[in-house]
Formats: sequence, C-alpha cells, structure tokens
Amino acid sequence: MKVLVFGYGSMGKRHTKNAIALGHEVAVCDTDVDRLADHDGIMFFDEQKAWDWLPDAAVIATPAPTHRSIHMAALKHAV
Repeated sequence: MKVLVFGYGSMGKRHTKNAIALGHEVAVCDTDVDRLADHDGIMFFDEQKAWDWLPDAAVIATPAPTHRSIHMAALKHAV
C-alpha cells in the first residue's frame, strides 16, 4: 500500500516510521524545506506531485487549520 503522510513534524515522523514498519511504501509532503534534510531515504513531494504519486491512503499530521483542505484534496483524488 502506498501511504502519503502530510506533515513531517514529530507526529508525521511517527506515522511514517510506523507505516514503513508495517511494510508500506511511504512518501511525505511537507512545506517546511528544512525538514526534508532529515528523511533517511523517504520520498518527499510537494502537494501536486504527491497526488500524482497515486497514494492508496493519506495520513494528515499537520496543524489542525490545514486538515480540511488536505482532506478535501484527498477526497478529490479518491484517497
């Protein structure tokens, strides 16, 4: 399963680690470019390229005010 994690702060890193441990292919989308340096080989995308990756599931680990727009985009992309 391809899992797309939005946000790579402390919660996003935990969700990413757990999804990898469960054997899923994982990619991360985060707007904070500094976080991309701490990725251990994980794929990082901007939001448009993230949806082009065609994920099977999405985890929203971003600040609460951003959840709705990400959720609506996930619905639009049938995730």
